[in-house]
Amino acid sequence: MARMARRKVTRTGAHKKKTKKVVLTDQQIAKRRAEDRALGEQLSRQKQYIVIAAGAPPHDLEGDDLDSIKEWVDKLKSAGVNHTVQSVQFWVKYYYDPFLEKDMWRHVRQIIEDNHEVLGIPNLPRPKFKGEAKVENQGW
Repeated sequence: MARMARRKVTRTGAHKKKTKKVVLTDQQIAKRRAEDRALGEQLSRQKQYIVIAAGAPPHDLEGDDLDSIKEWVDKLKSAGVNHTVQSVQFWVKYYYDPFLEKDMWRHVRQIIEDNHEVLGIPNLPRPKFKGEAKVENQGW
């Protein structure tokens, strides 16, 4: 009988793949570092926005009219964080319960969305739901 080579088996029962070491020249290393540096500079210039804020809001919302909402948003923006309509709307639930005061909650959220240019915050587009793909003839 021919003698067969044995594979090295780990504790899980799967054999390890051999990894190939890539050796780069000094020129290739310098090129990759330059590309990384350029990408880092490009990413540092990107403006980052908060979509869903974490925790409780740092300032209190005093009322449900446009003036009080504008003052509240100005206080939020003074912290140096770039908020969006979605992050400000997220915090409305701390002042108006979405289940008990649903009409006021919707009203304040609608004021924020309608007047986002006056408030000075961007409104990001809503994600589009494409629906579920209908599968036919699965074979079972």
